[in-house]
Amino acid sequence: ILKKQQVRGRFERYLPEGTVIAHKTGDLDGLEHDAGLFLTPGRDWVLVVLIDGAPDNGEAQECLARIARTVYEVYAP
Repeated sequence: ILKKQQVRGRFERYLPEGTVIAHKTGDLDGLEHDAGLFLTPGRDWVLVVLIDGAPDNGEAQECLARIARTVYEVYAP
């Protein structure tokens, strides 16, 4: 079910095309989150990021994307 997530542009924004993430996003004014299982050839891992008090949701989504990219660079093959 989580692989069918329709909302994009958070965790996957800066990841290589074809990266498999089974995740759940959510947002309200000033709040953004993404929680997911990254399925990569080398290993699988879970990443959960919750952001509260962001000046705007676009900035929070950018932060989620950068965190996911950094973690991907450490844990992906």
